Amino acid sequence: MIDYISISSTRLQELFDNGGPDCVAMWMKYAYHCKRQKTNQVKATQVFMENGMGWGRDKTRAVKETLIELGYIEQLSRKDKHGKIVGWFIKVNHLPKTSKDRKYTKYE
Repeated sequence: MIDYISISSTRLQELFDNGGPDCVAMWMKYAYHCKRQKTNQVKATQVFMENGMGWGRDKTRAVKETLIELGYIEQLSRKDKHGKIVGWFIKVNHLPKTSKDRKYTKYE
């Protein structure tokens, strides 16, 4: 089975122009994990991304902040019934949805 991760040429150009190739690489890494986890809100910690990208802490944070500023990702927390944070997630925006895509799981 062939599985694709895609981004429109307009959005790709926007990422290159405003964030550079590192932003493209990180967004694609998040999009890849969305496909694997079958959600648009992935569990991807800072250390996980550092290791996965082969980058240090400062570079990973800087690129992540740029993606947040550009609106390509959002950092979300999940809380238990008492309001205590029990997990952090990255919501990946601008993922194409097709009839073949499964419904994304949304964590509140």
